Amino acid sequence: MNNPDFLIEVIYPKTGEILPLGEEGELVVTTLRRRCMPLIRYRTRDISAIYDGSCNCGAILDQRIMNVKRMED
Repeated sequence: MNNPDFLIEVIYPKTGEILPLGEEGELVVTTLRRRCMPLIRYRTRDISAIYDGSCNCGAILDQRIMNVKRMED
């Protein structure tokens, strides 16, 4: 994923409250450079957390999405 093209947030699914880095919640995606059919706060129904820092592969990223799993109904 190209970080400058997307805004990734993690929210508490029941209230929509934005959670701080490192806390698990529902992934929400907003496209920033897409002109046709942009996604605005698209709720993925996936549970994950966002972390700062580098990857084990050596890549330096602003943020990483960790441990994606499907949200239970």
